[in-house]
Amino acid sequence: MYALAVVDFAKPLGESEFSAFVQRHTAVPPEAAIYDGRIGGTPVSWRLDTPLPDAPQGDVPQLAPGELPRNGLAGFRRWVGDLRDHDAANLDKFGLGLKLLRKSAADGMAYAYVTQHARVRDLRALIDDPQVRAIRVADVAYDLTGMG
Repeated sequence: MYALAVVDFAKPLGESEFSAFVQRHTAVPPEAAIYDGRIGGTPVSWRLDTPLPDAPQGDVPQLAPGELPRNGLAGFRRWVGDLRDHDAANLDKFGLGLKLLRKSAADGMAYAYVTQHARVRDLRALIDDPQVRAIRVADVAYDLTGMG
């Protein structure tokens, strides 16, 4: 079985701590980082494979297992840096305040991450890591390709 889950950290992790965590737990890769710790509301999240605006089309970097994309936090900060005050009205429609985005980008702390293709047994092993506060499973699916 594979799961879509949110892995909540016991304490927010800086980029190097987040990278070290991911390297230790290659079986539970992050697809998106959550860069704010508010309860409720729309979480400030960033897909870690989001291409930078000036990257060539189709240029997806090859990553070693457990390696975070270089455009993760850097890409988020760059995108937020390109936002202007007049963008606030549109961001508000999505429940994202410009001040919150700027604070989250400046802080650069990962509070959680989303994984989409983690095996349930790997999530069970991950819960024993003291840096993990909780794992919230959103969906599960059978791996039909592995049956046979």
